[in-house]
Amino acid sequence: MKKTNLLLCLCILLGAAVTAHGQGKRGLAFIKIPAEETVNYTNPSLRKFMQDNEGAAVIVRDLAGSSDKVQDASLSQATGTARICQLLEQGLLKNGFNVRDRQLFEAVADKADKNMDYAELYSKTGVDIIFEVTSFNWDRYEVNHYYQNREQKPFDPKLNAIVYDLYGFSIELKIIMLQNNVVGGTYKYYYTPCDETQGGCLITKLGKTSITYIPLESATPEVLGDNLSNKKGKGKDKGKNEDRISARIESRYEKFEKTVVKFITNTVIPSIVADIRSK
Repeated sequence: MKKTNLLLCLCILLGAAVTAHGQGKRGLAFIKIPAEETVNYTNPSLRKFMQDNEGAAVIVRDLAGSSDKVQDASLSQATGTARICQLLEQGLLKNGFNVRDRQLFEAVADKADKNMDYAELYSKTGVDIIFEVTSFNWDRYEVNHYYQNREQKPFDPKLNAIVYDLYGFSIELKIIMLQNNVVGGTYKYYYTPCDETQGGCLITKLGKTSITYIPLESATPEVLGDNLSNKKGKGKDKGKNEDRISARIESRYEKFEKTVVKFITNTVIPSIVADIRSK
């Protein structure tokens, strides 16, 4: 929150006042998207177990596989729930958890009887707790209005056919206590772009086919709407436009990757660790 406020103040000092498209009044304009509420539950028995077993053995398990692509807003193929598992393992290790090799656990689980329950897996592997990544989904948000002077305003009526898309995502996890076959907790976190509770994103330019704005994560302006895709061009111009579009999409991949990593590292892991270790 402090970072966001600092960014907004900096933009104000730099004179980033914008004119609402089709309006005579001047003032700062924002994209604001209502945030979905995080839904978490931790079983008291898990907290009690963690208090009594600081050196409990845990693994992180990937149940969902690689994330599906959503238009050009997907992460690279190497990213998805497998990458999320890596980040969770790193975070748990840094917080003092005894993280076991999940590949060895899976090898034992694959060879086990299909009817074997978690308690039997515990006796064969010595793993106390499983952190299961059950889903990772992209959420598309349509942007068709903005806020200026505390008023909601539509974009230019002439551009009603244009819908600008921003992408957020949700991550869902479950904790299993193997010894007694108990669900220790369920957690679902949402990342909302231009989260209104964090002040939204500052618009620095309202164009005819694009919107330039400053996202929450950085002070680098980004553009919604890609008028390049509507200008195929001919000959050499066509090749140049295709290269520019490709570079922009690749840049988006990098942005989304960094956003996911930051969200898991700074929000998801600290939240779960604090919850299961609380008394």
